[in-house]
Amino acid sequence: MCIFCTNYWVRLVCFAVLGITQTKNGVAYAWISGINLERDKSLLIGILNAWDQSQVILIMFYYNYVSRNWFPLYLGMAILAAIAHLVMIFLSHESP
Repeated sequence: MCIFCTNYWVRLVCFAVLGITQTKNGVAYAWISGINLERDKSLLIGILNAWDQSQVILIMFYYNYVSRNWFPLYLGMAILAAIAHLVMIFLSHESP
């Protein structure tokens, strides 16, 4: 959504926050490497990459066919992220 904003400072902050949040991928890859068996690692990393790309596809579909209003999409993604975070807290190990 950073790309659609016309204000330079808002875009700068948005891309900075986006860069910081990419650390979640590093944590997920570290957990996959430490917890799972060697034969399952490539499959699980492929699933993780496909899941990340599915968010981009969802955003493109939403803007092209549903609405140009960003707030419902943002709210839905925030709710899904909160649910995924809670699932990770209660179901995953503390560290690999």
